[in-house]
Amino acid sequence: MSRERANRDQAHVEDILEASSKIAAYTANKSIEDFLASPLLIDAIIRRLAVVGEAAAKLTKTYKETHPKADWRDIVALRNLLVHAYWRIAPEKLWEIATGDVPALASYLREES
Repeated sequence: MSRERANRDQAHVEDILEASSKIAAYTANKSIEDFLASPLLIDAIIRRLAVVGEAAAKLTKTYKETHPKADWRDIVALRNLLVHAYWRIAPEKLWEIATGDVPALASYLREES
């Protein structure tokens, strides 16, 4: 992989980690009930999940192949769903992703960096 591509991948990984950190901050000390009662919080999580998905979409094939534990296809698909078919995803599912899948992804990427 060329240095330029590696640097680009690293920048996209940093975007994923930054968005993940913001999601963690937004959900800290919150319950699912707090989340469901706050359209502002739901919108913030949707925005950051879209950033995660967009950054994942920009990663090179080589990076994705060398980091197979992340389900890159599903991450990008979620972004597309949030942007193009937002009405199809339940807020409860967003909470599950934000508090389970995103921290796991961030942990994996930090371990691999």
